[in-house]
Amino acid sequence: MTNKRMAGTYGAMAQRGVGAYQSSGGVPQHMIQAVRMLDGLVEQIGRAHTCDVQKQYEAEYRAVELATLILSGLLSMIDSRQGTVGANLEKTYRSLMKALVGVCAMPGSQGQYLRLYDAALELRNAWASICSLPMMPMPEAFAAELASNPPVSGRGRRGAAVAE
Repeated sequence: MTNKRMAGTYGAMAQRGVGAYQSSGGVPQHMIQAVRMLDGLVEQIGRAHTCDVQKQYEAEYRAVELATLILSGLLSMIDSRQGTVGANLEKTYRSLMKALVGVCAMPGSQGQYLRLYDAALELRNAWASICSLPMMPMPEAFAAELASNPPVSGRGRRGAAVAE
């Protein structure tokens, strides 16, 4: 979901949630730790993208491997008592893992890395907002490349129609 859609659709609800966490006193340390882990995730996805562009496939694989390890760590932090929030986070982290591995297996898929980078950055900044930590901007070069490489709607990677 893009920041514009999130702001329009969920903006007021998200602000209330952020306000509730921030007004409850101190932010739990595990939430700050999650933001730091997401910092590493964003960094590794960016590194994988750069390595793919430069055709450094072994380094790309190592970056994806580190990213999936970070996601595994985030999965281990989910408390089963978190209900829907925990279930949604688990689904998000597992989806990111699968997508990263799939993209890594397909050289020349820089646009896919950028979309994963954007999603991880949005997730990171949502947690940072809750924890009153600074936002991480998208690098201008990545934003420009992402804007010039829009996803193909309704089509999979190999051109086959995708069920919506």
